[in-house]
Amino acid sequence: MMASLMLAGCASDRSGVSDTRPMLTGTVNYRVRIALSPSAVMTVRLLDVTQKEAPAIVLGEKSISNPGNSPISFSLAYPFGGISPSRNYVIDARIELEGRLRFYAMEPYVVTPQNAADPHAVWLQLTGD
Repeated sequence: MMASLMLAGCASDRSGVSDTRPMLTGTVNYRVRIALSPSAVMTVRLLDVTQKEAPAIVLGEKSISNPGNSPISFSLAYPFGGISPSRNYVIDARIELEGRLRFYAMEPYVVTPQNAADPHAVWLQLTGD
């Protein structure tokens, strides 16, 4: 019985430990006056693009169903120690409607150690179809 009480105490101690990772916050915006349908899905990713010949490394990704209309707020967790001055990072965002790409970031938004804590305004462009 004593062992059970000790284990229960240890379990409750762990619940007080925070696993709060650093966050990027901001808005995804588009200039076209279009209301998104409820089937829209917005995806925001933090990518490490340091190695130009290799695929980007995804450090954080969040998809939001039925995100509403521009500006759309986002918060994106990334790993502890994530933004290093010796590496290159970008925020990539896109909006899909019924599985088809409708808006995309024409220019990736650069993230640095100096601007990581600032709110980011990522602008999307409507696809040509």
